[in-house]
Amino acid sequence: MVATLCCLLVGSAVGTLGFLREAIEEREAANSALALDLAVHQVMAADRVISAGGSRSEFTHLAGAVTALDGDHRLALHAMSAASATQAERLIAETRVLGGDILAGRRSSVSSNSPDDLVDLLHGVAERASRKGTTAERIALVFALLGAIAATLAGWLLIRSRATEFRLRDELTHQATTDILTGLPNRRVLDRVLDRARTDMATSGGVTGIVLLDLDGFKNVNDTFGHRTGDRLLVEVAARLRRAQRAHDVLLRLGGDEFAVVLVGMPTADGAEQAAHRYLSVVDEGVEVDDRSEHLRASVGVATTDDPAALDTLAAEADLAMYEAKRAGGHRVVVFQSGMEHNATAVNRITRALRLADFDQEFSLHFQPIVSIDAREPVSYEALLRWESAEIGPVGPAEFIPVAEQIGEICAIGRWVLNRVCAQLHDWDREGRWPDLRISCNVSPLQLEDPNFVLEVTSIVDGWGVDRRRVVLEVTESTVLDAHGAAVARLAALRDAGFRVAIDDFGSGYSNLGQLLQVPFDMIKIDRSLLVTLSEMREHAGGDPTSPCAIMTAIVSIASVFEAPVVCEGVETEDQLRSLRASGITHVQGYLTGRPLPAAEAFGGSSQSRERPAGVPNRARQLPATAA
Repeated sequence: MVATLCCLLVGSAVGTLGFLREAIEEREAANSALALDLAVHQVMAADRVISAGGSRSEFTHLAGAVTALDGDHRLALHAMSAASATQAERLIAETRVLGGDILAGRRSSVSSNSPDDLVDLLHGVAERASRKGTTAERIALVFALLGAIAATLAGWLLIRSRATEFRLRDELTHQATTDILTGLPNRRVLDRVLDRARTDMATSGGVTGIVLLDLDGFKNVNDTFGHRTGDRLLVEVAARLRRAQRAHDVLLRLGGDEFAVVLVGMPTADGAEQAAHRYLSVVDEGVEVDDRSEHLRASVGVATTDDPAALDTLAAEADLAMYEAKRAGGHRVVVFQSGMEHNATAVNRITRALRLADFDQEFSLHFQPIVSIDAREPVSYEALLRWESAEIGPVGPAEFIPVAEQIGEICAIGRWVLNRVCAQLHDWDREGRWPDLRISCNVSPLQLEDPNFVLEVTSIVDGWGVDRRRVVLEVTESTVLDAHGAAVARLAALRDAGFRVAIDDFGSGYSNLGQLLQVPFDMIKIDRSLLVTLSEMREHAGGDPTSPCAIMTAIVSIASVFEAPVVCEGVETEDQLRSLRASGITHVQGYLTGRPLPAAEAFGGSSQSRERPAGVPNRARQLPATAA
């Protein structure tokens, strides 16, 4: 009996130790493969950040990943065939080179597909080793029941091995679902969140919404201040959005400068737009950049549904709404409406046509006079851009200008317009005509964000030999809303250089007369919308349509402090003209006093010169344009 028991104990101990050894070896092989898999994922995460246009910021785990890829991989690959092991070693070497190139700040020649292929191989190895280890564990545990010492030792070793595996798997899951820069959930989490929302809606009802937020002109931030500053701003934006979110909402960074908030459990859809405005307001708060206060701007799209089956299209609808917000000028909230799909198709056509456009052949300028309200004689002209696309035909400025701003073509277009304005002034000088007339052209906010804008404008105008005082640069009121921003500083520099500045579209949105005291300007142009609104209000009140308007008089009073004329745009009736004259307005622009016409018709046969002075490029397209 004793001999039998001893044999049983010895047999159980030998069997336990044998299968325990096999189980530990397979677990160590699985863990080695998982650790190698984690290192590959860390290289892939760094490569994706760089490929998406991010900075070469310090990646905390990348150096360790490269070191891990440089080690001995025989244990991790022991279950592979010779051919598969050779392929895996080659892929490991290529991934190690890719990680080393990222650390060194070099552009790598290694294919970005190598890490993906390697992950597939390592995943299979880890799973096979894990299954073999599990089988050996079970047999070892059976033997361990016959020997307390062997069972205790096996349990301790196996628990430790399991803990390591779970930790590595958890870390891999975290790496795959978390944005490395902001710590927010990434795009991969969105489907999971919507799946949970679908289940909740099916059982409890309610409304689910998506708020999609994209920063306006963020590429110019990176180009102007550098990617490190851009990364800091993205981290700041993420922190602000966190402070604004509700307890049950899910905040994600989808990539680049695009964030999303999934609004869950709302009783009605009304709260979605309110939430969107709340998120927009926290982004709009001032932020310090290189010792200057800057305002971030964002375009926000909102989509909601109370139908669980419609959740699959909710993100696409929010994206369409966000695009509409950008097309309308940005810095606003747009709620998805049916029909936006058609608008998106039209915008895509305009985008393609703009990128292929031959500026000299397809663009032209029409000129509308700004006249003295008493003499009705032109004192200057505004240059208005027209586009006859070779691909899609005539396209209105209201349609293509917002698209040009979004894809970055507006800067190249602005250079072309300024060259043509200077060409017209050059023609007048050569012909000895109208030496006192000025021409104004519109300036996009994106142009003002360019630190080289002042130098660019002076170089073009001086290249044509044109008097700088005859060029008027029109900027919208919203562009200079932040009186301490770089845009205002560049306008001040242009005024100091001899150019004139006009505040355009005044009264169309912000209408803060007090802020004009901090903005450099030579002229105020009142937007047609304010004129129409005030005329309709007076008409509904039964007032005299030709009587003075108190608001117009107030604007004139403010402008008179700076001895700046006030121009009212969109004047179409004699009653409007008489009311404006009585209110103190000195200049008007509109169909009543002159429609926009090509140069040959507007100036009695004068046409724009095609001869350019030395140093002025033949086509604006040849100048470096901002990338999309």
